Amino acid sequence: MKIHIIYLEDEMLLSKANYKDWREIQTKFEAYKASLGPWGEDEIIEYLKEDYSELYIENKEKIMNYFKSKEVELNL
Repeated sequence: MKIHIIYLEDEMLLSKANYKDWREIQTKFEAYKASLGPWGEDEIIEYLKEDYSELYIENKEKIMNYFKSKEVELNL
């Protein structure tokens, strides 16, 4: 499964949606700032651990459950 990290003006979210490119993401989210990916689960975890360690620690269980779920998006 490939996941995008999407930065919006006031939040970050993970998305399993299959986007063609960042322009498609920008069209969907009015508050779009930037995005990364699509990446695999291991790459997402590594990135969050290194660059957003507090956010990752606070949301680790939520993130792991999201990977297993059918949910398309997760707000962090």
